Amino acid sequence: MIKVGDKVRSYDFPHTREYWYEGTVEGFEEIEGCKRYKIRIEKQFIESKEVQISADRMEAAPHIYPPVNGTRRALGGVCNGVDLLIEGVQ
Repeated sequence: MIKVGDKVRSYDFPHTREYWYEGTVEGFEEIEGCKRYKIRIEKQFIESKEVQISADRMEAAPHIYPPVNGTRRALGGVCNGVDLLIEGVQ
């Protein structure tokens, strides 16, 4: 179970694991009727390669809010796009 303070990887798309953010869970929020993780962004990866996050992006939106794992999707299935990271293991 993912909790506040955990380091996580949040994938951008359910069909590929090549785009993601890494960060720290700072809390949980209800957005549009859906419980979501509040993750402070620390790293971004595109096509599995780390990229520099712009200062403008971090100033404007330093968090992402993916649905909590296990949340039902509108078209069937459940969300499972956030993985717990274990320090020192990739």
